[in-house]
Amino acid sequence: MSIAKSIISATEEVFRSYVSLGATSGEPFERGWDGSDHNVTSIVHFNGTVSGYLAVDMPRQTANLVTSALFFIEENDLQDSDINDAIGELANILAGHVKAFIDPDGSHVKLSLPQLMTDLEGPPPHTETQRKVTIPFYMDDGDFCVDLVV
Repeated sequence: MSIAKSIISATEEVFRSYVSLGATSGEPFERGWDGSDHNVTSIVHFNGTVSGYLAVDMPRQTANLVTSALFFIEENDLQDSDINDAIGELANILAGHVKAFIDPDGSHVKLSLPQLMTDLEGPPPHTETQRKVTIPFYMDDGDFCVDLVV
């Protein structure tokens, strides 16, 4: 199984189990940065024998929907801290899946705490030797992407 397929499987399972929203993946692709329509991004860096980051990137409206479903809070009652916590936790869970895939022993790669960025103007830097793959996910009420740089 490739790392992209691992992320797809993990994301679909997390959204089905934790968020109770069906998320279906599209075809992974490499993209440049376009922060114009995605304004809530949570990033977890990993360092060790493999370094890079995983980012959950979604429009604010989708972030509100996901947070509401995850925490059982009415969308009208959401606070920014709720959204930060929810999207950060999703990124953290998915980064844990990446770590398990690339570091089965669990001792050679360390994860950072999730960083939330809003209205992101550009991606975190990555080297020319790293590859950035974007996996789009589609839901009935909103879409989002998971970016992986390895």
